[in-house]
Amino acid sequence: MLPQTPPHGLKVMSGAEENRHYLRAFIQTYRDLPVLWDTSLRDYTNREKRAEAYLRLVPIYHYLKRDAPVEM
Repeated sequence: MLPQTPPHGLKVMSGAEENRHYLRAFIQTYRDLPVLWDTSLRDYTNREKRAEAYLRLVPIYHYLKRDAPVEM
C-alpha cells in the first residue's frame, strides 16, 4: 500500500510540529490581545473586555492542554 500524500500540497504535521504550531498561534494571539497584558490600557481593568479576549485564547489552549478545565 502506498502512503497517501496530502492533497494540493498540504503538509501533514507530526504531533510535535502540530504542538509548536498551536503554541505559536497561542503566543501570537496573546500578543494581539493587549487588553490581557498592557496595564496602561483603560480596558485592562475591564472584566468584560478581558473575558472576551480570553475566549479567543481558550480554543487554542484547549488544543494544547485537552484536559484543562475551562473556568471563567
